[in-house]
Amino acid sequence: MRTRIASSGFLKPLGITQVAFAKHIGVPLQRINEIIRGKRGVTPETAWLLSLALGTTPELWLNLHKES
Repeated sequence: MRTRIASSGFLKPLGITQVAFAKHIGVPLQRINEIIRGKRGVTPETAWLLSLALGTTPELWLNLHKES
């Protein structure tokens, strides 16, 4: 089972929508939405993009899904 990533945990504090965030990191909206809903895992490439945009490490995003 994949972990749901609450958008309130990382998007709402930034005041950004899923649409704007997807455009910002250059991925389809569907990918962000499915990751948030737990329907899709985070690939190493997506983890890297998330980490660059959010000031985290790629490992953080990859480990969130390993723990589920």
